[in-house]
Amino acid sequence: VLHQYLLDLVPNFALNAVVVSNVPIGSGLSSSAALEVAMATFLERLCGITSVGGVEKALRCQQAEHTFAGMPCGIMDQYISAMGRKDNLLLIDCRSTEFTLVPFGESTSRTNAGGAGPVILVTNSNVQHQLTGSEYPDRVKQCQEAVQVLQQTYPEVKALRDASMDMLDAVRAGMSDVAYRRAKHVVSEDMRTLATVEALRRNDYVTAGKLLTESHNSLRFDYEVSCAEVD
Repeated sequence: VLHQYLLDLVPNFALNAVVVSNVPIGSGLSSSAALEVAMATFLERLCGITSVGGVEKALRCQQAEHTFAGMPCGIMDQYISAMGRKDNLLLIDCRSTEFTLVPFGESTSRTNAGGAGPVILVTNSNVQHQLTGSEYPDRVKQCQEAVQVLQQTYPEVKALRDASMDMLDAVRAGMSDVAYRRAKHVVSEDMRTLATVEALRRNDYVTAGKLLTESHNSLRFDYEVSCAEVD
């Protein structure tokens, strides 16, 4: 992260720092992104750097993950750490880097007749989460395979977000079953995400809950990134 800020720092800048955390290592809570954004924020405050906005901070931290950790991660984890706001979820457009705050939690409880808002329960499965192996890059390659097959028939598809389930089903025979299932998860997950936002905006938590369950099942069977303890 410091390397990403070299041009913003004074010459011969150096520091000693200690990181203290009570987040379990490998718990899957995006702690690496949180640490990156925390370090970036620390550097900005320490050195009076005011020219770096939240989106740029997230992109710099993502670049640190790519170049230092060798992990081709997306932008979601760094983005929510840099741009998140209390009592809101964050709807992210990873192509344009635009975002929309979606009220959630205490801010929505005031609009409900019963006065009680939704609750998200985070539990520790005690299964260590690792991104440094081949599983994450493998998913990236499998999704890229699906995009390449789609482009042969639908050249307008630049990423899976541009595809529909009808388009994916039309070219299914041209790709491996694994690539199809990975792409099916991504395409359907985009649809579920937008549907969940609409459900939350109308305080329809039953529908939102069903969509989250569908999301988990898709992660479990199509993207294959769940485990028995979480299931």
